[in-house]
Amino acid sequence: MPPPFPPRRIFSRRLSLAIAAPEDAGDFFALLTGDLAIVCNTARIPVPYQREHADAFMQHAGAAFATGVEYVFAARLGGALVACCGVTRKDGAPAGEWDLGYWVGAPFRGRGIASEAGTPLVGYARDHLGADAATAEYFIDNPPSGAVLRRVGFSPGGERATRFSLGRGGAVEAVRMRMSLRAAAP
Repeated sequence: MPPPFPPRRIFSRRLSLAIAAPEDAGDFFALLTGDLAIVCNTARIPVPYQREHADAFMQHAGAAFATGVEYVFAARLGGALVACCGVTRKDGAPAGEWDLGYWVGAPFRGRGIASEAGTPLVGYARDHLGADAATAEYFIDNPPSGAVLRRVGFSPGGERATRFSLGRGGAVEAVRMRMSLRAAAP
């Protein structure tokens, strides 16, 4: 069980990651609108993306934080929203296992933002949520996402699964990766 009040903000060298809040909805909407690379490479973002979707997601993020099932962060560089990342406690997952997800806005891709945000995020899951392991998936036709996950420290587990993508409107083959967050016993 997570501590009663995990931190609402974490930092990397260049980024400030804060729990997504209702005031972030406009920035999310602006960054996601028309970005098919994001909506097609994530599971939960619909297309076309509307302002109501951003507002609803901010409400979901607040409720999920309050109940301890998901921690969604708005990643900012110099005050500008550049990405979103989070960890989710998936139904049926083993105790201590959290799933990582992320996206990076088009103007900010290729700058190391995803791996820079992912590294402190898995530390957050370990240090504040008691995570023993982290998992992540990427769609088979998006190998750059797999490269990001390897830079963060994930290893391919050889598992493949079919996942539904709202943005694609159908099922897509995904590769599952895993990362142990506990040191081996001496």
